[in-house]
Amino acid sequence: MDTVRYRCLVGAVFTSAALMIVGAVALAGHRVDRGPAKITVKTPGSTKKPPVTFDHAMHQDRVRSGATCKTCHHNPEARRDCLSCHGKPANEKTPELKDALHKRCKGCHKKIATEKPNAPTSCDGCHKK
Repeated sequence: MDTVRYRCLVGAVFTSAALMIVGAVALAGHRVDRGPAKITVKTPGSTKKPPVTFDHAMHQDRVRSGATCKTCHHNPEARRDCLSCHGKPANEKTPELKDALHKRCKGCHKKIATEKPNAPTSCDGCHKK
């Protein structure tokens, strides 16, 4: 191989390696907003049950692979402001917050009960005094 081809080949290899390193560093610095680690869920106007302290980080870590925010949040773009829709009086399309969370959370917990028997499905499982 002549000198010019060799230098071009070596230059291409080093350039490719440098780009891969820069890309890896850029991806390593990319952080996904996972939301708060713990969330206290208070249903507006409810005095019957204590608020739920929801371990958001634990659920994210334990959720099955392939899951996305949409697995739990039907509208991930508005996931931090559920009350903007679910805080209004319920209608056929939009249940109140309590009903929406009970359906989503308890439904999932009942579905996975055989593989995760500690997933709470009773009131006191989530509403701790």
